[in-house]
Amino acid sequence: MGDVYRQEYYRGRAEDMRKIVAVDQTVATGLGTYRGCVETYDWTPLEPTLKEQKVYCPAVGGEVITRDLGAGANLELTRVVTP
Repeated sequence: MGDVYRQEYYRGRAEDMRKIVAVDQTVATGLGTYRGCVETYDWTPLEPTLKEQKVYCPAVGGEVITRDLGAGANLELTRVVTP
């Protein structure tokens, strides 16, 4: 926990960063409750107002919540489709 790393790097064009905020979290959404989730904080120095908090859960294989901290918008997983 607390690790900070680059998600991608192309100087001046893509300098996305991520910090692990919490691990082994339980998260409830309108779709269900998920355990073992990882919470992250994402940002880029190229766009100082773009800051996101995300929650990834292994039960769905990806992101279940995104909070746009700059705009104050929240996105939540509403459906899981399996092939």
